[in-house]
Amino acid sequence: MTHKGKALVTGLWLAGVGVAGAGQEIILDSVEQVTPPGATGKEQTLIIRRDRYGNEQRLSIGGGAIVGGAPRPCSKVRPVTRMDCRGHDLSGVDWEGARLAGGLFQGANLTAARLRNADLTNASLDGARLGRADLRGAQLVNCDLPGADLAEARLAGADLTNCDLMEASLRGADLSGARLVNLDLDDADLSDATWSDGRRCAPGSRGRCRPR
Repeated sequence: MTHKGKALVTGLWLAGVGVAGAGQEIILDSVEQVTPPGATGKEQTLIIRRDRYGNEQRLSIGGGAIVGGAPRPCSKVRPVTRMDCRGHDLSGVDWEGARLAGGLFQGANLTAARLRNADLTNASLDGARLGRADLRGAQLVNCDLPGADLAEARLAGADLTNCDLMEASLRGADLSGARLVNLDLDDADLSDATWSDGRRCAPGSRGRCRPR
């Protein structure tokens, strides 16, 4: 469903546009309903603008991350959503609580990074180096982490729903209390990792946590 006109919004964030206050009217180029109208318990997503290159700006109703639009330049001091940090050296950065949804971090060095409670929803971290990183309480929903190095990373309480961790190293990582739903752990190294229920994985565990 697509139409033009005004939208009456209440305290919502528009990616690349700004914050809409309660009851504020915003003129939109077009509105396209992405999720089913009135879907119970689901976030409603509207595409409010699309340019000729296919870049989109989206309006999300009901919370969640807005990741539409072209990638943004990587910044260590002012991290934002949809940053393109592919291959960057970001070791030791302090991005605690940062909104990093939709970020591109393929091959980036995030060793010992402070990412506690950060929002990394839909982020791409293929082959990223996250050894000893602090990811406690981080949102990693729908993340791509194949081949990533998460050795000794702290992931206690993190949400890893729908994550791709194929061939990733989680050796010695702490996953206690983490949400581990629908993971792809094919050939992932879980040696000596602490699983979500607190049990230690046996040395040589690959693809699943084998009890000691």
